[in-house]
Amino acid sequence: MQQKTLKDNFYIEGIGVHGGQKCSISVKPAPENSGIIFISNESGNKIIPNYKNVGCTAMCTQVANDRGDTIKTIEHLMAAFYGTGITNAIVEVSGGEVPILDGSSVVFAELIEKTGIESQNAL
Repeated sequence: MQQKTLKDNFYIEGIGVHGGQKCSISVKPAPENSGIIFISNESGNKIIPNYKNVGCTAMCTQVANDRGDTIKTIEHLMAAFYGTGITNAIVEVSGGEVPILDGSSVVFAELIEKTGIESQNAL
């Protein structure tokens, strides 16, 4: 299976279901073999979403790094990446969590499709 990224950036904001505050994400294309990378806009630090970095799973999926940065509610966006075949992307997060939107991955998947998907050379 070829690796894939976005053709362009997209941005969306909404309310975080856990903090009840405004939050946003900016999703950008990433080079081959990057994987999905979350960046906390508050600290500028990266968080890689893998099983080693899963923090609390009560009511959401939260990932953390060794510096104590966390990002909550990544599961719907990650589902949209999987469903659309995106393997490489940079997700800049403001507000500590991904917006809940309608509570599903549909809006994220639609934004990915609208933005466009680019096949990369790496497998």
